[in-house]
Amino acid sequence: MRIVTCALIVFSMASLEAQQPDSPTTVERVRLALSQPTRLAIPTPETWPDPAPRRFGFVTLLPPEPNGQIIKVMIPVGDLVTRAARSLSNAHHRRAERHARQRVERDLRNFLFEKASASASGR
Repeated sequence: MRIVTCALIVFSMASLEAQQPDSPTTVERVRLALSQPTRLAIPTPETWPDPAPRRFGFVTLLPPEPNGQIIKVMIPVGDLVTRAARSLSNAHHRRAERHARQRVERDLRNFLFEKASASASGR
């Protein structure tokens, strides 16, 4: 056990002596490195990729412009107005057709009633 302890102490002292920079080249390299001003290199982050436009119903989210925008929303006002006008026109057309159909049915009933009453009284 004593032999192992003595060997360990001798080995550690030998390794400490090996780590000492006795060579002039190592000392010179350290002095040269210390004499040069340190350069601070800050890595710049990668630029964010532009997100693709996303649609949510009739609203479109676009990538912001670099002037400080957080979000850019596009609403197609012309398309919405056109849809609304077309919907109103279609509703008016359906209402007019329904009223015309009711008038024709009423006139036809009146005509058939008058014809039936005229044929019953004309016998």
